Amino acid sequence: MNKNPLAEKIKYLRKKKGLSQVALGELSGVSYKTIQRIERENTNPSGDTLTRIAAALEVPLAQLVEKEKADMFPYIIMVLPLSALLFLINMYLGILVPILVAFVLWYKNVPNVKSIAVKVIVVEILWLIVQMIIVYFTYNQMVDKFAWHGGAKSTNDIQNTFRVQANFVQSVALIILLLKTANLIMIGVITMLAYKKASKNNALI
Repeated sequence: MNKNPLAEKIKYLRKKKGLSQVALGELSGVSYKTIQRIERENTNPSGDTLTRIAAALEVPLAQLVEKEKADMFPYIIMVLPLSALLFLINMYLGILVPILVAFVLWYKNVPNVKSIAVKVIVVEILWLIVQMIIVYFTYNQMVDKFAWHGGAKSTNDIQNTFRVQANFVQSVALIILLLKTANLIMIGVITMLAYKKASKNNALI
């Protein structure tokens, strides 16, 4: 039976550093039983687990996995925060799609998925809550203003009513535009941080 190259590499590097499975587990924050199962080829480690083990062994992630696959991690992980841009189409898509993407990347053993997914989803949930509050507030204000001007009879009163409404709607639209811009900036920052972190994991620590 062919041996698993990953299991052999981890075992070789662990022994080279004079570490027991327990010691490697303590250094990496991974259960020694998990280390044991990996070396016995009884489990397929996740990307986060591999990242922790590589850091504990003081080797680049690319030394544990196929170099071509490791080199792609920084670009693959960027898909997660960028998927949140779908909030521009529908505010719910900015949450649902990143969750789906995070699950797929986690299943494919891409490192750092959990921490990046949490950041993206928290930002999008906060954005959704703020937008819903603004919509609710806008609706109530519109109803109140129309009700207040309901008794208007003259042409001037009607024109003033619509002028007030138009100014109010423009102000709300500007606020939402600013919030969308802030959301875009946050997504950009998270994307850059995700890329840098993934790139760092491919370099010597």
